[in-house]
Amino acid sequence: MKPKQANINQIGFVVLKSIVDVNFLGKSEESFIDLPVEIDFNVLKAEDDESKIRVVLDLYINVDRSHDGYKIELCTGGEYQFSDEIEPDSEEYTKLMLYSALPCLINQTRLFLETITSFYPMGKYILPMFDMKDLLDKKTQKDRGD
Repeated sequence: MKPKQANINQIGFVVLKSIVDVNFLGKSEESFIDLPVEIDFNVLKAEDDESKIRVVLDLYINVDRSHDGYKIELCTGGEYQFSDEIEPDSEEYTKLMLYSALPCLINQTRLFLETITSFYPMGKYILPMFDMKDLLDKKTQKDRGD
C-alpha cells in the first residue's frame, strides 16, 4: 500500500528550552499521568514564505511541585511547509495547521520527553494525550481574553 502524500510536511523540529528537575516529596506513589500539565502554543507565519508556518509549543508539567515526579519546563518548535495547491488562510490551510501540524508537534514533543526522562532516576515520563477540540477551544478563549 502506497500512502498519499499530505498537503503539509514537517520540515523542522527544535527544542528551544528544556528544564527537567526530579521532584521527590516522598508523600505518595502517584502515577506520572496525574502530574498537572499546562500547555500553550502559538502559530507564526514565516516572513519569507507564506506557504510555511512555525508552531511553538510551551509545556509546563508540575511546575508548582505539588506532586512527586518531574518538574518540566519545555518549549519546542516545528516548521511546516504547505503544498502549492493550498491557499494561505483557506479553510484547508487552517485545518491542516490545527489538526496536522499542532498534533504532530505535540507527539514529537511527547517522544522527546519520553527519551530524555528515560535517563533520569524516576524513569521515563510519557505525556498524556490531549483532547484537541478542548485544547483549541481553550486557546480561542484565551486569545479572546475570556
